[in-house]
Amino acid sequence: MWMITGCTSGFGRDFVLALLDRKIPVLATCRGDAEKRLADLAKLGAKVATWDVSAPYDVLKKQQEEIESKFGTVEVLVNNAGFLQPVGCLEETGPEDDLQQFATNNFGLHNTCRLFLPGMRRLRKGAIINISSIAGYQGFPGSGLYIASKHAVEGISECLAGEVEHLGIKVVCVGPGFFRSNFLTNHNTSVANGSVRKGIEDYEPIMGPLKTSWASYDNKQPGDIRKGVEVMIDVVLGEGFAKGKKIPVRLPLGPDAVASLRARAEKDLAICKEWEEFVGSTNHTD
Repeated sequence: MWMITGCTSGFGRDFVLALLDRKIPVLATCRGDAEKRLADLAKLGAKVATWDVSAPYDVLKKQQEEIESKFGTVEVLVNNAGFLQPVGCLEETGPEDDLQQFATNNFGLHNTCRLFLPGMRRLRKGAIINISSIAGYQGFPGSGLYIASKHAVEGISECLAGEVEHLGIKVVCVGPGFFRSNFLTNHNTSVANGSVRKGIEDYEPIMGPLKTSWASYDNKQPGDIRKGVEVMIDVVLGEGFAKGKKIPVRLPLGPDAVASLRARAEKDLAICKEWEEFVGSTNHTD
């Protein structure tokens, strides 16, 4: 059984629909009243359950036990739940914003993995898809907390992949580019209504254009979410183009994400080439 977090919209919802079309058992989850919020997916054949990734570990532990007792072992976990909030330069945000951003995008992902890995270990097989972002490849001014959280998803995914590979469990960190959705609307980010915690005039040359750009880009992104979901499912199942290929730990999704990852790699290689002789001269001589 596949389990998807954050299924009320976007990638989560399309994941469920795609899996149902393939006749693959899937558990759709969300915060709050899942039976009400995911009723349409339940009518189509999905199993539904409440899973708030930001809940305390003890609460999630109880829910995990209930889920696997009722529905069976989760063999493929898709950590999709996440959000972008608040948007602002670092000085414009506060410690409470750090905690809010990382509680969902990172700590919740960590706990979800911790709780469903035992079942996969028992089976000696399984897969975890951690949804990162194009933001996990490069840093951009004005949304540092979100970008930092996605860099952290990249890091933990790479470590986890090495920890569980010998157990037959695969981990892939997928970095979608800009896919058409409501991700940039005001219930996911403060850009749409301009509600940055405290605006600082010196940062307006950065934040002004960013707000305008994202507001105009909302629901006009070039990526097709359903196509992106089908790619991820093929990668895990080893079907289509992915047949016979080893699942990569890091997988960009969309041409913009591929370009961003390539640009990051080329930039890093250029740094090594320019500075290697100097910064590589720091070892002891004995």
